[in-house]
Amino acid sequence: MQILTLCRLRFRGIFSRAAIYLMLVGGIGIFATSLLGGVVIGEMEEVVKDLGLKVISFFGVVVCVFSGAGELRRDIQERSIHTLLSKPVSRVQFICGKAAGLFSVVSLQVVILCFFLWLMLFFMGKDVGFPIIKAAVLILGEILVVAAMITFFSTFTTPYLSGFFTFSLYIIGLFLHDFYTFGLRFGEPTTRKALMLLYYILPDFEGFHITGRIVYGAEIGWIEVDLVLLYGISYSIFLFMLTGWFFRKRDI
Repeated sequence: MQILTLCRLRFRGIFSRAAIYLMLVGGIGIFATSLLGGVVIGEMEEVVKDLGLKVISFFGVVVCVFSGAGELRRDIQERSIHTLLSKPVSRVQFICGKAAGLFSVVSLQVVILCFFLWLMLFFMGKDVGFPIIKAAVLILGEILVVAAMITFFSTFTTPYLSGFFTFSLYIIGLFLHDFYTFGLRFGEPTTRKALMLLYYILPDFEGFHITGRIVYGAEIGWIEVDLVLLYGISYSIFLFMLTGWFFRKRDI
């Protein structure tokens, strides 16, 4: 109950800010651009699906980072955290509630944009099918990992560094397989071991992106989606455990 209460409080706080609406308007604008690009290129369905899903993922990550980077610092400056922690709420519950609120806000944005993409494809007379739903589920898994990362960094760094570290790890995670393959082919033994270690430690975001396969009609089973989603949930739980440990050590 404590976690759900904190989740509702953060959901209201983040959702009431104008940044969410600006992101939604920006997402709709880029969807319109993708529609125009489809007309120009001549491959309407492929362009709309590809750009549409990428826009949903990108704006979800942006909103998650910008909304979550300074939330803990704001609670400390406004001293609202002291009021919450003076009640029967542990620090771990506080962190989980805040992260759940952030994830719920961004998830709502993802659902809205996915529905808008579905409407575009529907009025175009295209078969939407389950691949779009599978892609949306994986985007939610990606957002969960990003929410866990920004919550983790915000417990011991400034909001700017939290956003920078999260964005950096997100970009690295998109090309993690390429770095690993490059190290195996051209690196020294020490470099290979270091890259292998980073490969297993850093979050792998490449598995969450299946837009290219969806555009070209590749078969994507629910088992594959479940495995990637399980990886995201497991990695997020690991980050939340580290976050709780760091936050308990912090003097507030």
